[in-house]
Amino acid sequence: MNMEEYLASFPKLPEHQYTSYPIYLEAIQGSGERITVIIAITSPEILVHKVIRKETIEAMYGTKAESFTGLISICANSLEEHLKSGNHFDTWISPISGIYKGEAHSEYAHGSTDHLRLGTLMYSSMGFIPSQAEFEEDVTPAKKDRWLDLVRNELIKKQPNLNDNFSHAFSVNHKARPTMIDYVGRSYATNLCKLDPGQNFTNHIRITKSKLWDMEALRDSGKGMFADNLQSFEVIVWRPEEDSPAYSQRQIDSLKQALFELEHEGDKRDLRVIPVTHQRQAALRIMEQDAA
Repeated sequence: MNMEEYLASFPKLPEHQYTSYPIYLEAIQGSGERITVIIAITSPEILVHKVIRKETIEAMYGTKAESFTGLISICANSLEEHLKSGNHFDTWISPISGIYKGEAHSEYAHGSTDHLRLGTLMYSSMGFIPSQAEFEEDVTPAKKDRWLDLVRNELIKKQPNLNDNFSHAFSVNHKARPTMIDYVGRSYATNLCKLDPGQNFTNHIRITKSKLWDMEALRDSGKGMFADNLQSFEVIVWRPEEDSPAYSQRQIDSLKQALFELEHEGDKRDLRVIPVTHQRQAALRIMEQDAA
C-alpha cells in the first residue's frame, strides 16, 4: 500500500470548522462557584444552546427553579439577538450580573449537533447532550411508562369511557412547548409517577417533582383548552410495599424520606401527593376524585 492509499483509508475530515463559547453563571455572587448554562456556536452558523434541562434545574433549586431558568433564558435570548445582528461574541454584554464568558473552542465537526455534543461533555457535568431531535420540530414521542398503561387498563375495565381522558398535551401559553398531563377528567387532573428505590431512584424523584410543577402550572393557567370546571389537581405515586422482600431496609428508609420531601413540595403548592402500591388503588382514586 502506497502513502496515498494509506491516507485514503482514514475517515474524511469534516468540511466545516465550528467555533463556540461556554457561558458560566455564578449563582451565588462572590462564591466563585460557576455553572455552565449556555454554549453558543458563533460560526459557521449561530446557535445558542441552553445546556441544563429544565427538569435538572427544578430538582436542584426547587421553588427557585423558575427564577434560575428565567435568568438563563434572558441571557440566551440577549446573546442570540446580539449574534444574529452581526455582532461579535466579545462585544456582548450580559443583561444580568454574575455571567462570565469562556474562551473560544474550535474543531472540525459534521454538524452543529456533533459540535454541541462535544462542547457539552467538555464544559458541563450537568448538561444534557443534544441529539438532532432537540432541534427539529417533529420530535418522536417518548415511550410510554408501563405504570401509566397499567393504571389506564385498570381504569377502563371499570369505566371504558374514561380512556380518552389520558395523555393530554397542555401549554401554559401559545409560545410554550407542550407538556403532557397523564389524566384530565371532568373536574380532576392528575399525573402518575413512581418511586422505585432499587432502580433509577434519583431520576424518579426528579421526574415526580417535575410532574408536580406541571400540575401547578395547569392549575394556575386558567386551564386553557380544558374545561373551566377542573377543581382538583394532584400526583399519584406508586411505591413498593413496606415489607417487600425485593428491597433492603435502607432502601425503604430512603423511600420514606423521598415521599416526605415530595409531600412537603406538594403542600407548599396546595397539591396532594398520593402514594399507592397497586394500579387498582390508583384507578379507584381517579374514579372517586373525578366523580366528586
